[in-house]
Amino acid sequence: MQSTKQIAGPASWAVPALGVLIFIACIGFTFVPLSISYAGWMVELPQKDRQVVLNLLRTAQFSRLNQLYEDLQQQYETGLINDRDLTLQYQAFYDTSPENETFLNHWVEKSPKSYPARLARGIYYASVGKEHRGSDFIRNTPAEKILELHRYLDLSNRDVVDSLPLTAKPIVNVLQLLKSSKHRDGEKSNRMWLQYGNRIDQ
Repeated sequence: MQSTKQIAGPASWAVPALGVLIFIACIGFTFVPLSISYAGWMVELPQKDRQVVLNLLRTAQFSRLNQLYEDLQQQYETGLINDRDLTLQYQAFYDTSPENETFLNHWVEKSPKSYPARLARGIYYASVGKEHRGSDFIRNTPAEKILELHRYLDLSNRDVVDSLPLTAKPIVNVLQLLKSSKHRDGEKSNRMWLQYGNRIDQ
């Protein structure tokens, strides 16, 4: 990653190379490389820009989606854009509209080896899971909501992990796995994915 460095030592692993990305993971974003507005750490991308990607998805223009995201991934892997810029491009798939699942499934069916298709569906499922869980404190959250969260995280992780080998530097996958692990897997899993991210992004 650009402008981030790994901090060695067991006591400092919580402020690592992926520190900026973890922060981004926690606050969430939206999509498209067009008109980005900054307000401190918060980055908001206009709804009309997110809609560009959702329109491609909902009109089954999967070849265009593959090309768009493969080009962005290549730009990241050759150093033309950084990890944050790449991560923002997937924010359209935070949209939890039920119709999106159908089109994401069709995209994966049409392109089963497509890195962006599997990753996009994984991001969508994680967002649906967090929506089911809600934002209340864990002690005030009914057990059935936690079960729904875990069910969707299982679906998400299957796509996100399976797509890891489909590109050379799957940094967005690592971010997504870090976000998911904070909901259920804890420090050991966080450390594992953190070290994985540092290895692939030298």
